[in-house]
Amino acid sequence: MNQAIDQHINEYIDNLIKQYFKNNPNIGLNEGQKVNMEITLQGILYKAAIEELIDKLNADQLNQIANLDFTSPEMEIKLEEFAATVPDFLSALEERLQKELVKFQPSNL
Repeated sequence: MNQAIDQHINEYIDNLIKQYFKNNPNIGLNEGQKVNMEITLQGILYKAAIEELIDKLNADQLNQIANLDFTSPEMEIKLEEFAATVPDFLSALEERLQKELVKFQPSNL
């Protein structure tokens, strides 16, 4: 993902979380619980984004990242690079994130 795509995804996820709370105002959480829920939801959505990308990679791309530490800068660079080359990745990602929000239940915390 070039920086523009990466920024778009970050903004999109942040907006999805804000919209989730706007659409569910009666969740009944105190401020600390709300912050924890935001962090949990952010983790779920970022994980879904990575899974969506990995599902779209070809064998050669998967081999290029097979031995990288998932949290390394090298892995991040490779995933960003691959995301920029996947046709319609942002559309597929948006669909996946919407599905994750529908599945999310605050009781999952």
